[in-house]
Amino acid sequence: RGIRIGDHIVAIDGKPVVESNPTEVKALLRGPPSTSVRVAFARDGPPSSADGDLSALRMSEEARAASPLLKKLDSKIALYEVDLPRSAVQVPSMRLCQYLGKKSDGIGYIQLRTFSSTTAQELRRGLSWLVSHSDPETGGLQGVVLDLRNNPGGLLSAAVEVSSLFLPEGSDIVSAKGRAFPAVTYKSEIEPVLPDGCRLVILVNEATASAAEIVAGAVQDQDRGVVVGTQKGSTFGKGLVQNVEALPFSTALKYTVAKYYTPS
Repeated sequence: RGIRIGDHIVAIDGKPVVESNPTEVKALLRGPPSTSVRVAFARDGPPSSADGDLSALRMSEEARAASPLLKKLDSKIALYEVDLPRSAVQVPSMRLCQYLGKKSDGIGYIQLRTFSSTTAQELRRGLSWLVSHSDPETGGLQGVVLDLRNNPGGLLSAAVEVSSLFLPEGSDIVSAKGRAFPAVTYKSEIEPVLPDGCRLVILVNEATASAAEIVAGAVQDQDRGVVVGTQKGSTFGKGLVQNVEALPFSTALKYTVAKYYTPS
C-alpha cells in the first residue's frame, strides 16, 4: 500500500514534478502537520489487488507526451494517486544498541547518528538496557563502545548532556570563547550512568564533527575512556559555535560567534 521503491512521482497536488529538482519536490511535499498531500505516481505493471485502495488515474496521451519520463514509460504502466498524511518526523539519534559477541563478554555497543534534544535521553535508556541485560555471573557490563563515526554533531546542549552520562559530577566538558561571546565553561551536573570500572571506547573518523568531537574530547581529556580513530588520525575539526539569523525570502544566514575548547 502507498508508494514503493521504484515508483516515479509525476505530480504533487496536481502540479507536474517530473522535471523538478529534489529541492522543489521536497518543498511541495512538506507542510503543516495533520494536513495531507495528494501524490500521483507511476508504477511498473498493471493495477492489481495488492495495491489496496489506491486510485488508478487515467492520463491522456497529450499529458503523457508532455513528460520526457512518461514518454519512455510503456502505456501499460499504471498511474496512481494517493493522499499522504503529513506529520512531524522524529529521527532517533541512537541507531543501534546491542552486545558485541557473547553477552557473557559484557561489551556493549551503541551508535549515535546525531546530537539532538532527545539524544541524551535515548543514550541513557540504551545504557540502562545494557546494564539490566548484562550477565551478573560473568561480571555484568564490562565495557561500552560508543560509535561516533560519521556523526556530524548537532546541539551543544546534547553534547554536554551525553558527556555527563560518562564523566564524574563537576567535570569540565567544554568551554566556549568568542570576540563578542561571553566565555563560558560547561560542566557535568549529574552522576554518571556507567557502573564504576566499566571501560569506555569511542570510535571516531574524519567525518566525526562538532558535538561528537566535544564528547570525544571531554572523555579523552578527563581520562574516562579511549578514543580510537583511523589512520588519518583526526576528526573533522568543526569546533564552532554558530547562530542562525532569519532573512527575507525564506533564507537564513549562519555565522560563527565563538569556538569550542576541550578541557585540556
